[in-house]
Amino acid sequence: MGIPELKISFMEAKNRDLEGATTGVVLLILKETTLSGIHEYLSIEDVKEEYTPTNLQYIKDAFIGNVQDIKVGVNNLEARAYTPSKVIVCIVNETFTLDKALEECEGYEFNYMCMPDATDEVENPSVAVEVSNQKTSVSTKKGWVQENGKWYYYIDGKKKVGWLKSGTKWFYMKPDEGEMAVGWLQYNKHWFYFNKNGYMLTGEQTIDGKKYKFNSEGYLL
Repeated sequence: MGIPELKISFMEAKNRDLEGATTGVVLLILKETTLSGIHEYLSIEDVKEEYTPTNLQYIKDAFIGNVQDIKVGVNNLEARAYTPSKVIVCIVNETFTLDKALEECEGYEFNYMCMPDATDEVENPSVAVEVSNQKTSVSTKKGWVQENGKWYYYIDGKKKVGWLKSGTKWFYMKPDEGEMAVGWLQYNKHWFYFNKNGYMLTGEQTIDGKKYKFNSEGYLL
């Protein structure tokens, strides 16, 4: 199971060596009638939305990743699994068309793109064009990159520090080395909280069994 079992192959959107695939990001474009939006998951346990059984299996398969035979020594082959560090799911429906979805996804960084239920006549060519556009980008580090278990955001090869808006979410990249903040953070005498996915929480939240309230800018009230 895993990536090769999907109905169409994942198309590589960025040139990375195999070792880099362990920190790759997969973009899945899925058709749903009752769901909408773009969702980011670091593991299958993060999936709370009620996808159709078929789409949920696609997401599970994406997290399994890809198994490839790597030549070790002269005559030996060793099976190695390359699993993504994140899966981004972009949902298309009657109101949020594929063209709109591809335009929205330009704000996200990913290594592989797949639309399992794409039609050959219209949708596959659109996805292929998007992949081609992604491949023309520079090979320097760009966007979200995981290094030694920590997340960083690169702009033209340099680590971003301070506040960062990625998609619709706000993140804080620590000023010392650019590491993504997780948990409580005090900034300009205000307290903020960033969940395990790194984005800032707003509204009423339960953290470690206690209830807290944050305003629309993330300030703890």
